[in-house]
Amino acid sequence: MHNFVKVKDLDDGVKKIFDFSNSIFTDKKQINIGITGGRFGKRFAMFLAENKSILGKKFFLTDERISSKKELRNSESLREILNKNHFLKQNELYYFPQNFEEKSLDNVFYTDFDICFLSIGNDGHLAGHFSNSKSYDDFFCVTDNAKKPPRKRLSYKVEKLFLSKKIFLTAFGTEKKQALKDLFDGRGTHSDEFFKKKKKITVISDLEL
Repeated sequence: MHNFVKVKDLDDGVKKIFDFSNSIFTDKKQINIGITGGRFGKRFAMFLAENKSILGKKFFLTDERISSKKELRNSESLREILNKNHFLKQNELYYFPQNFEEKSLDNVFYTDFDICFLSIGNDGHLAGHFSNSKSYDDFFCVTDNAKKPPRKRLSYKVEKLFLSKKIFLTAFGTEKKQALKDLFDGRGTHSDEFFKKKKKITVISDLEL
């Protein structure tokens, strides 16, 4: 059976996730952490920025919105949040360049994660890996037709994200109930990968299934 933790709401879920992974954050070892953008990613980043005991960690944004408008990019919103309290003077944040098609991605992005924090989309996508995403290379995928603008997204492939030693997958809000149900029932975009790695995935949600 899946590791499923029911919480009251987004804020309760964020706190629970941090409590579950606190030992990893406060450990002195250098670790690689994958973190998604979107509503959950922003709220979790706010929680991280308030914790001054997190030092020397490498955070990787798992997915980026490709847009000429800075305010629409995942990296801009997360950087703004994590710059508070000098968090990024003590830790590092890596995110994809907007001009990724004009040159090869830096080798630093080709990494495995110790822990990864994801959120399922209303249509079942994880990170920026949609049902219509195409391979960019063995590690990454890209789409020009995401469900919501900006349409172009670059992302780690889900199969690469699921190689992480520990994975937290979140779903908050009734609009995500069907996507989460489809994932569990085997009809979701990423159900196959989910079932392969389910033993190390903890699902956190305010939904009843």
